[in-house]
Amino acid sequence: MSESAVGDVLRVRLLTGQQPGDFERQAPELAHALGSPLVRVTSAGPGLVELTLVERDVLAEPVELDDVEPVTDLRAVRFAVGEDGQWRTRDYANIAAEVGGGVPGSGKTAGETSLACGLIQNPAVQYVVIDGKGGEDWSWIAPRAAAYTNEDEDLSAVLELVESVHQLMRARLKTQKTVRGQANFWNLPLDPAHPVIFLVVDEVQTFTDQKAMDKDTKTVAATITARLSALVKKGRSAGIITRLLTQKPTSDAIPTAIRDNASVRTAWRVLSDDAAEAILGPVVRGSAVTPVDIPVGMPGVAVVATAGGQLERVRFPYVDEHTAEQIANRTAHLRRDLADLTGPTADDEAPADEAASEQEATA
Repeated sequence: MSESAVGDVLRVRLLTGQQPGDFERQAPELAHALGSPLVRVTSAGPGLVELTLVERDVLAEPVELDDVEPVTDLRAVRFAVGEDGQWRTRDYANIAAEVGGGVPGSGKTAGETSLACGLIQNPAVQYVVIDGKGGEDWSWIAPRAAAYTNEDEDLSAVLELVESVHQLMRARLKTQKTVRGQANFWNLPLDPAHPVIFLVVDEVQTFTDQKAMDKDTKTVAATITARLSALVKKGRSAGIITRLLTQKPTSDAIPTAIRDNASVRTAWRVLSDDAAEAILGPVVRGSAVTPVDIPVGMPGVAVVATAGGQLERVRFPYVDEHTAEQIANRTAHLRRDLADLTGPTADDEAPADEAASEQEATA
């Protein structure tokens, strides 16, 4: 027996024919037999399971930070605290997209703020933020963001920004091997001259849910959705990570074609199994862990998938907006304008000889 932040831990060797799922199904009976309010079952290796006798919920109390450590390794980014009291990390190498959602007040934007505060301190990271709420939830990042808008009505302006990121992706995919020596961005060392791009679209349903739009607006919205879908499907090799967030998790807000290509999914509190599935996929239907069960008084708690594909509860830290503003201001010198990063598309590129002639003429 050992101890953890939540209670005692028993390690059990499986008998022939037993599986970890057998213990998971019997967890309520095990809790009763062992005199614990809750027993959590996890695999501890071949032929072993760990039974955690949960005496206290470490996620019940907020995790408040008065500063955020810089992210130096994008393959181990701290993002939330797990039910065992330990920090969870996420590997963003070779990740194309993340979808996330939760009802208003569930802690979605606060969680994203704490994550961004660590990432923007890395000179090889640039943020592009589109806030579909039209408010100031993301205004703190403006001094550091490569591009930022909170436009929620003029979809043409939003499309222009999405097109710029899409153009950068196409230019990198076409030229990266020639220019940098590798076709895959993540096989190359991180370089501020060729930064990772995080494209955050908060309240994405503002631009993708076409039900209440007029004909012309629907046309623009369809193009935005198509460009976001292309970024989700192809952005990985170009070092572009698209993060789509919504308080209206439905297939209209986040089309399943986009969700199914997003390898990272985060569900804060939602009100229905359908909403949970719209974010996490069908796996949530058969899981004992669901965002529908998150209490209203626990903002910041969310359900995510582990590296092994299992769902677990975590709590995102809270960073107040003044602290976030201070971090953005002190790292403003790391900002690079999106226009300076965007290269020509494949259609726009001139032949090599012609391009060289143009460079000589302007030299």
